[in-house]
Amino acid sequence: YRIAGITVVGAEYTDVQAIKLFSGLQEGNEVMIPGDQITDAIRKLWKQKLFTDIAITIAEVRGADVFLVITLK
Repeated sequence: YRIAGITVVGAEYTDVQAIKLFSGLQEGNEVMIPGDQITDAIRKLWKQKLFTDIAITIAEVRGADVFLVITLK
């Protein structure tokens, strides 16, 4: 899939762009779902020690495009 969009939910005290940067996921990147890139992104976010829960889910798939949601607590 090609990442067509990334939405960040629950980042009340952290910049949304910083979250995307920390995750290593970028719009336009190719990812396999399920795959190592998503697992690595979650691992990178955990290393920041800013959150108690992290999830990356699919909001929508349009052909080869995927829209991801990063949910944080």
